[in-house]
Amino acid sequence: MTDPAQISKDPFFTSGYEGKRIILIPYSEDRDLVHIHAMFQDPRTTGPLGIDSKKFPIDKIRDQKRERMEAPDASDWTIFIKKGGDEKFAGEVGLVNWDYETHVVEIFAAISPDLSGKGYGRETVSILMERIFARSMIAIVRVQTLTTNKAALKLSYALGFRETGRRAVSPDPEIGFVGGIAVVMDCLFYEFRPYK
Repeated sequence: MTDPAQISKDPFFTSGYEGKRIILIPYSEDRDLVHIHAMFQDPRTTGPLGIDSKKFPIDKIRDQKRERMEAPDASDWTIFIKKGGDEKFAGEVGLVNWDYETHVVEIFAAISPDLSGKGYGRETVSILMERIFARSMIAIVRVQTLTTNKAALKLSYALGFRETGRRAVSPDPEIGFVGGIAVVMDCLFYEFRPYK
């Protein structure tokens, strides 16, 4: 397997981005994997995602991250809260895929449950969306979330996403995922309501 750090990508996927309170730094396995794993061991993170935290081992997270980092049009960033020179881990955000034919850019985000309800998720997703639309005003930014994930749905609506469909998601016993119905939501440039 190729070392993700050696993959040559478009700078869009490998640059860091900064907001008012947070910074997005390209994912580093050595620096970030243990923090992301710890976040996914917390039932407050995995419960809304329909995942059993006890069945989400660090090896599974590592493999998923490596696969995404090796894809030419996908990437992950780790979220840190700016605190002078000492940044605090806050979660992760990323692009699942940028489809240049359909202009669909699918994204995801996970915020540490200790920081939920403080606007960090909205600021994070807003930063990424601003970068996507700056690169392509015809992009369609897409998120998919389970109907049971009320916080993610609220965040998506606040940013200007609208529901475009629903789909059944099959269970995955390997990670204790129970399955369910996912809401597919899209946002175009003129619908986007950025974090202020």
